[in-house]
Amino acid sequence: MCNYSPSYIDPAARALIRHKVSRLIGRHGFTASDREDLEQELALQAHIAAAKYDPTRGSPTAFYATVLTNKVKSVVAAAKAQKRDHRLRRPLCDLDDIVQQPDSTPALCLHLDVDAACESLSVSDRSVATLFITHNLAEVARTTGMTRGKARSARSRIARHFAGHGLKE
Repeated sequence: MCNYSPSYIDPAARALIRHKVSRLIGRHGFTASDREDLEQELALQAHIAAAKYDPTRGSPTAFYATVLTNKVKSVVAAAKAQKRDHRLRRPLCDLDDIVQQPDSTPALCLHLDVDAACESLSVSDRSVATLFITHNLAEVARTTGMTRGKARSARSRIARHFAGHGLKE
């Protein structure tokens, strides 16, 4: 484990934790910076499960391997789950409201740039871009009848189009 090695965690569990975390790094979106968090999460699970260990039913290594494997499965499932970001549910602010503000020169320029970029989009991409203002990916896919993959591709294509017009966000 990283900078700590709690004595209250069985040495067999510590070795398994190190092994399982090293196998997770670089997979399922986990990076080296997640190592300590993963180790702590698995160590906590091992510590909690230690009270349930019955030596008559098997070796500590087999017990901790099962406990930690189940915890790794749940951590990976959580990492792979579709993100439900609350920001995706809120509509973006209306650019016309920004233009009405007293010091709105930069906002007005942005509004004009966005309008110019939208005008050069195809009709279908323009309608999809308009939907993305107030809807998340799943809702856009459902509304347009696209698959999520096609909606994601359309979003990427529109983002590249806007980036080509000097609009990064």
